[in-house]
Amino acid sequence: MAKKKTPAGARVALDTSKMTVAEKVAAVRASADAIDANTATFNNPPIPTATLRTQATVAETAEAGAKTARQTSILKTSQRDDAVDLLDISFNTTGKYVDLVAAGRASVIAQASMRTRGTPVRMTTAPAAPLNFLVKSGTKPGEASASWKKSPGAGAYVLQAGTNPNDPSTMKTVGQTSGATKITLTALPSGKVWLQVAATGAHGTGPWSDPATCTVA
Repeated sequence: MAKKKTPAGARVALDTSKMTVAEKVAAVRASADAIDANTATFNNPPIPTATLRTQATVAETAEAGAKTARQTSILKTSQRDDAVDLLDISFNTTGKYVDLVAAGRASVIAQASMRTRGTPVRMTTAPAAPLNFLVKSGTKPGEASASWKKSPGAGAYVLQAGTNPNDPSTMKTVGQTSGATKITLTALPSGKVWLQVAATGAHGTGPWSDPATCTVA
């Protein structure tokens, strides 16, 4: 059977890759209603309008769930950062107290299981996941910038990008730095992209940071 050709002339302008989920859902519902209102013209659509409406509702619900998950992740990350910052303050305050009691005596500082200044830190494990990982869309196609907080013991950092940070098979290495804690990435795929960063040290590469997302032009 010969393939039916689309007549020359006006053509549908439809680029769903550049539409948000909300825009897609609204457009699908509007088109489904219009097709139903003009069945004399559109008497045999390949996808029934009822199916289109159902798929639109499923996509809308999934987007709402994803938005809630992102907001929860942002909140939990903020709570984690606040807790870690408070711990830093408290531990540094304790260190000052130990300094006061020790009065310069290294043996007293050792009794508090603390290092004296000038004693090198000997890492025996891979660096911890970098904190405060932030990403931002670039001004050029395929571009995005990323920054994070330095991980103790890290000599380099590796970044991954993909469509789902919960599925390692979708995440690919897209860049690395030799100790720098910021980078501008290029040649990324257009659309919504998830990124994450991990620190590498003498004892291997540590866990991935919390993922962050941006929309790449």
